[in-house]
Amino acid sequence: MSINFIVMPSADLQEAVSTAVDARMINNGQSCIAAKRFILHRDIAGEFTDAFVERVGSLTVGDPMEEETDVGPMAREEFADELLEQIERSVARGAELLVGGRRVEREGYFVEPAVVTGVEPGMPLFDEETFGPAGALIQADDIDHAIELANATRFGLGASAWTADE
Repeated sequence: MSINFIVMPSADLQEAVSTAVDARMINNGQSCIAAKRFILHRDIAGEFTDAFVERVGSLTVGDPMEEETDVGPMAREEFADELLEQIERSVARGAELLVGGRRVEREGYFVEPAVVTGVEPGMPLFDEETFGPAGALIQADDIDHAIELANATRFGLGASAWTADE
């Protein structure tokens, strides 16, 4: 199920970024409740993206039994293959891979945590269900556009809106 994570200009961006990384990487991104689509107001999209990429890029991939590991393996090889294909097809349609998104060369089904920006309707990372450590960043013009983007899915288990403006 798709979980939308909307961030508006009045949000505490550091708290939103910290929570966004945790919300995406829970159970290595293989959870129905993991945030998947990050809908960012254009005024804060750059700042959020920079901080999100920095945090995701610093995650340690490895044995989940080791304390320093942040992201473990995918459950099955086909899950890793499908996620990498979704990233590749989205990039082929104009999205940009900012970090990660490759297999980790070790035993198991490890994928580097990825951040993809410029995700839009019509791209697999927008339209399809994704499982695994990859965040799709989507830009919105305003709150109405953000809600329209959030509702433009056949999936939907939940959403969060990060704002200080009721």
